[in-house]
Amino acid sequence: MNRLGQNMTTQVIRKEGNTHVVNLSRVGIPLEEAKVASEWIAKAFAQAPAEPALAIFFGPASYEENREMHEAFWASHLGRVAKSGVLLGALNSEGWQGFRCLFPPGQGWQPYSVEYDTGIDNTWERFLELTGKEAYMNRVQEWGRLTGKTHKELDLTVDQFFTTSMIVVNPSNQRQGIGRLLDEAAREIVHSHGTKLFVRIHEHILSFYLKQGYRVLASETFTLGEVKPFLVHFLIHDCLTS
Repeated sequence: MNRLGQNMTTQVIRKEGNTHVVNLSRVGIPLEEAKVASEWIAKAFAQAPAEPALAIFFGPASYEENREMHEAFWASHLGRVAKSGVLLGALNSEGWQGFRCLFPPGQGWQPYSVEYDTGIDNTWERFLELTGKEAYMNRVQEWGRLTGKTHKELDLTVDQFFTTSMIVVNPSNQRQGIGRLLDEAAREIVHSHGTKLFVRIHEHILSFYLKQGYRVLASETFTLGEVKPFLVHFLIHDCLTS
């Protein structure tokens, strides 16, 4: 667990066995560690498969044929979230095994904006080069339009809630409680702010969220660009207890 001692600003907020959940907000992790983690993050999202993330970020570019693109996005995303929102990491003796990304009310747009410059590294620029800046912007804007319509139908003002971008666990260590620890830590933070946690998720992770006490507000099938239609669930957790 030497990584914890290397930076005293890193806060351990959950511990179970040899797994620590730490708050990496404003601290982040070294770029080389982010690149290593991006390999299994990209693999985990592709294996799920984790729509809508794959459709929004990569369009029709599959993981199998575009690994550099996928890994560049996730490596940069960790740093961009750490700077703009809340980044939680699950760490054990083998390294980083999971991450949870969430954002305070009204701040969830920043890491996806092409104008947001963290000044950290060039992995974001490399991702935009590979995916096409304009194509990426079009997908993000269309996704905002589609989901905004659903929010309106639900009479839901999302900007008043904490929101999330992802929860991911190393495929080699899934089903060991790491995802639960990360989500508990996230809900504890939201609880301390006296608000709720809103998520949009793909079909394959729905059972996990239901076990954590989330409620389904709506389920919609979307079509984004050239990607085949996919089902998205809109969920909320009251976070009344930590």
